Amino acid sequence: MVLLDGGTGAVVQDGSTGYDDVILASSLRKFFILLRLCYEFLVSDFATNYERDDALESLQEWAIKIDPVTEDALIWEHALDIDLNPWVAM
Repeated sequence: MVLLDGGTGAVVQDGSTGYDDVILASSLRKFFILLRLCYEFLVSDFATNYERDDALESLQEWAIKIDPVTEDALIWEHALDIDLNPWVAM
């Protein structure tokens, strides 16, 4: 479950995910920006694996710039991991 911390405005998870990281984003706005970027990546049509890998690397860098709490969060590392988002070029 994703919750909004009323005191800090941070987006947090309830711990049922199995991840130790509680904070998903430092604000609701940043959380939605990160989700939208992930969505755009997933629905994008890449011509080659190299293009896809480059886009994923950029996404990972943007996530850290948008919200530094994502840098050390294992849940974001897994969400943005190339092995968890397989793509096969035709």
